[in-house]
Amino acid sequence: GINAEYGQHRGCRSFTFHKGNKHCWLKHTPFGARYMRNKKHLKSANLNCNNYKNLPSWPQDFKWSNSGTPRGYTCVKTWEPKGPSTWNDNYMCWRNDRADPGLRWSFAGPIAGQRCTRIYEGAEPAKYTWRDNYLCVQHNSPYHFAWAYSNGLRNTYRRQGKTCIQWIEPADPYTWKDNWLCSARYTGKAVGKPLPSWPQDFKWSSAGVPRGYYCDRIYEAASPAKYTWKDNFFCWRKNRADPGIRFNMNGKVSNSRCTQIIEPAEPTRYTWRDNYLCVPPNSPYHFSWAYSNGLRNKLHKAGNSCIRWLETADPYTWKDNYLCNHRVNNPDPRRHFSVQNRRGRIIRRRKTGNVKITAKWRSIPGRLTRI
Repeated sequence: GINAEYGQHRGCRSFTFHKGNKHCWLKHTPFGARYMRNKKHLKSANLNCNNYKNLPSWPQDFKWSNSGTPRGYTCVKTWEPKGPSTWNDNYMCWRNDRADPGLRWSFAGPIAGQRCTRIYEGAEPAKYTWRDNYLCVQHNSPYHFAWAYSNGLRNTYRRQGKTCIQWIEPADPYTWKDNWLCSARYTGKAVGKPLPSWPQDFKWSSAGVPRGYYCDRIYEAASPAKYTWKDNFFCWRKNRADPGIRFNMNGKVSNSRCTQIIEPAEPTRYTWRDNYLCVPPNSPYHFSWAYSNGLRNKLHKAGNSCIRWLETADPYTWKDNYLCNHRVNNPDPRRHFSVQNRRGRIIRRRKTGNVKITAKWRSIPGRLTRI
């Protein structure tokens, strides 16, 4: 592209978009773009991708949404299955051109091995079970959240030097107009760690958080307690950056890349058919799920390596389930591929190192629009 030399001197990536044939030429993954226009038929951008190794700053890089995932953001879903259905599209989000801050949500008590902040609205009826909901981070997180369920408490936190983001759900009548998530101002710093390598830096546990690891809990609330899914975790080494893995038991999360986690032998009443493991859109991990040894063998032949997910207390054939991925060694978060829709074709050009993407301009991820 005409912008390649400029990108080498002024930024880590560049791309050129041709308005006529709607083709893009780019190097590595585009995010955090600063746009420039030149010539009549071309639009070019120089991209500063170094920001991706920095954690998001509080509060300016975070955003609350009560109507789905905003474009250009990665989110954690904040929902209560026993509450009003309008909570099903509520998210706490951060810019997707930043490192993952490790926020995780639980509607069933604190997550073991994490530092959790209770999200509570006293006016909610007891039947909605909002008294055991938590927003959690790892213990090494720079974010120390405090929850305010009134404007008075928010003002107290402000006097302590904290800044707050409002969590509002207009369709919930129980005083959700004065609730705030607060924390001290934080300027995002470099994570200083590589992302985990696959498979050697990951680990499955069906008995709590293993020593030396951070984890995401793998939990299906509809599964009987005797099957003990509440202490199941998928983990990565503590000396690696957070890979942004999040398990969701209520369908896919938009603006994320999700892999269905399913065991067909599970009875439908245990609702395992809407469970997904999601990663940010620019993740280097492209997971595949195998619910039989036969599927695992096919994935092995295709070059994948697999980690077994085993819950011995669940009788429904959880002895042959695997999460698989091609081997990934010390992935650099600044070199991830962009996420295109299924209609796009990606073609490598060995001589130039550029990538030609056949896709419409609107199919390029929202992070290209971030300034």
